[in-house]
Amino acid sequence: MQNNMKEFVVRQVADSYWIIKMKQEGVPYIQPVETNEFGARIVEYTQSGMTDEEIAEEFSSMFDIGYEEILKDITAFKKQLLESFK
Repeated sequence: MQNNMKEFVVRQVADSYWIIKMKQEGVPYIQPVETNEFGARIVEYTQSGMTDEEIAEEFSSMFDIGYEEILKDITAFKKQLLESFK
């Protein structure tokens, strides 16, 4: 999934984050997806080369949430994001 994330750009507007698919044919236009800070970080960390496991380790060290739960959430987020842009 890492290669698929390279075509996205993350932008922050006020307290919201928007993920924009930059490679588009034009018609039909694919709308940006709104996310929270964690979704934005997942995309940015993936684009920087981090694996899902490394991202889960980072998040679990920052918050009191188990590694396995975070890893499952990261996988689900990426799958849902890619589905949103089909």
